[in-house]
Amino acid sequence: MLHLHGVIPPVITPLTPEDEVDVEAIHRLTDHLVDAGVTGLFVLGSSGEGPALTPAQREETVRAFVKAARGRVPVLAGIGEPSVRRAVEALEVAAAAGAAAVVATAPYYFLHDDRHVADHLVHIAGATDLPVVLYNIPPATHSVITPSILTTVVRQAPNVVAIKDSSGDWDAFQGMLEAARQLGVAVLQGAEALIGRSMLAGAAGAVPGIANLTPAVACALVRAGKDGAAETVDALQAALDRACEVYRPGYWLAGLKAAVAQRGLCTPHPARGLPRLDPAAAALVATAAVAAIADEERHV
Repeated sequence: MLHLHGVIPPVITPLTPEDEVDVEAIHRLTDHLVDAGVTGLFVLGSSGEGPALTPAQREETVRAFVKAARGRVPVLAGIGEPSVRRAVEALEVAAAAGAAAVVATAPYYFLHDDRHVADHLVHIAGATDLPVVLYNIPPATHSVITPSILTTVVRQAPNVVAIKDSSGDWDAFQGMLEAARQLGVAVLQGAEALIGRSMLAGAAGAVPGIANLTPAVACALVRAGKDGAAETVDALQAALDRACEVYRPGYWLAGLKAAVAQRGLCTPHPARGLPRLDPAAAALVATAAVAAIADEERHV
């Protein structure tokens, strides 16, 4: 089974001004990330605008990242959907496009209790031979994948290999770590502010959106945490926190894409219908991005 560890950025999906997938930019972004030391690419997550893209765009995105990766790192494809049938259709497309694993969320839109969340995930995992990563993101799904749900799903679906936790809840994350140790699955921290602390506590890795901008800092932070180098962790966590200032002037995703555009890797455009930055916010993001890039050069 796939062994997930290190930094696996939830990659942005570069788009052209006409709202089409920018394949050339995907190749530039992939090389930028792989050269910095990431150990995988998670496409079509929140940072990748998966829910905002058409099915054809999602398929094209997976294929483009798989081709750009050239086998250097695995490509994980998000298949977050509100129903089992839609999720299974999405995972079949992702598998055909070459994804090494799929990433499944709790169902969303309709309200679900713990039993239904577990059933949803078990059915999805049972529909594929690919490794499956669970993705706990309560702000988006309005359902929580608890340690108890994780245990239920893993015992019924042995191809579940990891969970990404983006709840930002430290106490819940500690419970997830304990459950995962007993189950033999990896836990990946998705909340940037908790990466250093999580690595020192035994997390396998991190899935930070800001790694699109400063991947070398994120990779160094994860390595320092694995090594138990607490002082280095503190310094690198502070650098990563400063880079996250690009999220603050406006809509966070527009800020992230505009910041990555400062590196010449893509356009700043989110998918059509998502908020964009006004000129004042764009100027603030540009300033924060330039500072973050300089900070990365100092620390790594």
